[in-house]
Amino acid sequence: MYSDLGNNVKSIGLVLDSLGIKQGDRVAIMSDNREEWIMADLANVSIGLVSVPIYPTLSPKQVLELLSHSNPRVLFISTPELLQKIVDSGYEFERIIIFDKHQAPKVKWIQDIIKEGEKILLKEPNKFDELMETVKGDDLACINYTSGTTGVPKGVMISHENFVRDVDNSIKIIQIFAEDVFLSFLPLSHVLERMGGYYVPMILGATIGFAESTETVVQNMGEVQPTILISVPRLFEKIYGTVMSGVLSGSAIKKSIFYWALKAGKARMENEISGTPISSCRVMEIPSSNRLPLLLPTISI
Repeated sequence: MYSDLGNNVKSIGLVLDSLGIKQGDRVAIMSDNREEWIMADLANVSIGLVSVPIYPTLSPKQVLELLSHSNPRVLFISTPELLQKIVDSGYEFERIIIFDKHQAPKVKWIQDIIKEGEKILLKEPNKFDELMETVKGDDLACINYTSGTTGVPKGVMISHENFVRDVDNSIKIIQIFAEDVFLSFLPLSHVLERMGGYYVPMILGATIGFAESTETVVQNMGEVQPTILISVPRLFEKIYGTVMSGVLSGSAIKKSIFYWALKAGKARMENEISGTPISSCRVMEIPSSNRLPLLLPTISI
């Protein structure tokens, strides 16, 4: 629930403030997509801290280069395995908050942080709101590093207003409702997923599901049944290939139904775009030995 998320964000933010982490300080996040990633990021930006997302696939050497450049004081990290990568990098954080329970020097479990923050919230119920009010639109919200595929990764400085304008423009173009469900699988460390698959659905009260990994996206789609998917061409090509493989290996009747449905779907989309009403359904018989009637929409093509 959004209320639970909000309370967790407040608790985390208040603990960060109590640790002396102040507006403008950098806070790194190194994790696969999961709800704690969002909690950490919202806590950061709400009180004026600067989120520094780090791709969890980077090597210790690459991680050290980015951390040495941005100089974050605190790290949010998901697993002990990724924590070992930080240790191997040699970078020293003042505080480390881990999502999966783990004991190590300077490391605290995020659930313990939330409990600690709840106590602060009871004592100072207005403190979080006061911290939020000090944040300005042109303040730095995030340092997003490029992938480095064409050269040394560069830290892109993104303000709060940058994100707000992107979100506002997106929701003017794409109609999204609170009932919509998103499946998040592109890395939140990339600005596309962060803006389109996280900020956009949250501002409209939609639901976000997290894929277990990029390899299980198709399976997770069946489980989550998303209505909106933020993706890149490669995934759609993979889905298309899987679907067509099943179609081509099927019977003649299955192929006929598929291609009819594909044609009907395209026509429906064109009708919706043009505003042309679609007529009611009729019963259409498909030639086969079973002679089973199918209820199909009547569409003039």
